[in-house]
Amino acid sequence: MKSTEKRSKKDKKGPQARVPKEETALLELAESFLNENLKDGALKGLDLSLISLNGYAYLKPNVALPDFGVFAAGVCVGEVQGKRFLPHHQLFSAFGKDFKRQIILTSGMRETEDYLRGLEISCGEYEIFEGKAEGYAAVICDGCALGGGKIS
Repeated sequence: MKSTEKRSKKDKKGPQARVPKEETALLELAESFLNENLKDGALKGLDLSLISLNGYAYLKPNVALPDFGVFAAGVCVGEVQGKRFLPHHQLFSAFGKDFKRQIILTSGMRETEDYLRGLEISCGEYEIFEGKAEGYAAVICDGCALGGGKIS
């Protein structure tokens, strides 16, 4: 009899009570990453929820989705590897102009070509940043976000 009472109390707490620690940690790290790297108010006015799915954190729009499924509903923020949060390319593509740290390039620059080849680039004079210089930055070329990288 006592065991059934305990189960019914757990059931009353709802699905949030059963969120695994890994998912909670992922969402906390993703939220912390967004707060640290995006400009203040970047997500303000957008009706988005931070969710976890298959080990990745997503910014999901709060809209009704069709029953037959969708290809992608939101922007992948990133994942946790070890104890570090690794941002996803989709985040840089979708919110590149909202990053506190940006590397501004133009087409035809050697640095742009090197970045697109996956090479390390020197970004000294092309950096724009708010706050500390080290951290993740969006790489912007001719006003379009190409992706991101880590400034160190």
